[in-house]
Order: sequence, then C-alpha cells, then structure tokens
Amino acid sequence: MFARRLLRPTFVLTRDMTIKAGDKLPSATVTLSNPGDKKDIKDFCKGKKTLLVGVVGAFTPTCDNQIPPFVAAVDDLKAKGVNQVAVITVNDAFVCTKWGESMTVGDKVTMLSDYKAEFAKAAGLELPGVEEKLGNLRSTRFMMLINDDTVEKISVEENPGEVQVTGIDTAKTWL
Repeated sequence: MFARRLLRPTFVLTRDMTIKAGDKLPSATVTLSNPGDKKDIKDFCKGKKTLLVGVVGAFTPTCDNQIPPFVAAVDDLKAKGVNQVAVITVNDAFVCTKWGESMTVGDKVTMLSDYKAEFAKAAGLELPGVEEKLGNLRSTRFMMLINDDTVEKISVEENPGEVQVTGIDTAKTWL
C-alpha cells in the first residue's frame, strides 16, 4: 500500500512536466556525428528556427518510414523559414550516423543522439515500458517547431507506433 502511494504522484508529475508550446527548451546534452561531438540542445537551436522530429528508435519500421519525407521536403521547409531540420533519438551517435546514411539525409537533416535520454527526460517525453522490447528507455514520437530557445508548436503521438500528428504534412501546416 505504501509503495502504491509513492508511485502514483510520480506518474502524475511526469505527465504534468511534458514540454508544451511556449516553454523554453531544457538543457540537455546531445551528440552529433561522433561521441566527442557533444552540444547542449539549447545551443544547437540558439538563434535558429528548428524543426525537431523525435523518434522511438533508429532502424525501426515506423521511424524508417517517417523520416524520408522530411529529407525530401527540406528545401520547402527552409523556403518557409525553417533554418534546420533535426531528428533526435535515444540511440548512440554511431547508430544515428549510420541510420542517417541509410536514409541518405546528407547535410539536409541533422541526426541527434540523445543516447542517455537526457532530452527525453528533461522534456517529459519518455516512452514508458519499452525497455523490455528495445533494451533501454526511449523517447516517444514527437515533433517540435522551436524558435531560438522556445517551443512554438509541439505534437506528440498518442500511439508512438504510428505517425498521425508528427509527419511532414503536419509540419507544413505549422509554417
């Protein structure tokens, strides 16, 4: 009975802490192309309009299908004011780099490794219950439009196995 009481408020607090439009980005270390190339997500977005797409995992079927339309639309997104498009996932930098290569993102989309789930936790976007299936804590599927250090728009998938509100069509309606 005592343990139940402790768990219940923790769940409620996690849900209440999910980042929303108007919030400032939390500080969290992400890795770019290799383990030594680290940057705070706030610095990565500083002074830019960033479309940030959060996915559950590299080389997973839904994520593999979600990202190519963003790569194809980068020029259109930039013409509408986006400075950079980035994909963030709780995988290591080597996996992110190879995944980006497999989707031929080139220099159009930046692949960000949140390998310790620092950003996912700080933003309240953890995906509970996937450790048994995928081996570690993951981020849920989300998309944010960030202006400098402020979240302008955010969509979070109700079912992280689907792309309903985090695809390129939704991104285009935001611009």
